[in-house]
Amino acid sequence: MIYNVEDINICMNRDDICPVSDSLEFFNRKWVLCILMDMFRGKKHFTEFQDSNPDLSNHVLSETLKYIVEVELIKKNKQDILHTSGKNRQIKYCTN
Repeated sequence: MIYNVEDINICMNRDDICPVSDSLEFFNRKWVLCILMDMFRGKKHFTEFQDSNPDLSNHVLSETLKYIVEVELIKKNKQDILHTSGKNRQIKYCTN
């Protein structure tokens, strides 16, 4: 049986058959590698990522961390800590 290219395109999306495309899309984001390197060096908190990357705005850092969590490369752990001044929420990021 002979298939036309158009028939194959109807059945399969190009992204579904090309993991290289997914990888390039992931690493094409400017700050992903910087944040991952920081994590492997022991940084876990938003402020630590800010201190390590002073050119990175809060908004871009937040969006980049959300993206990395969405693609399930890292996890976001929330922990409530009770201080004498009141309850404080601490968020840590860790690799899967």
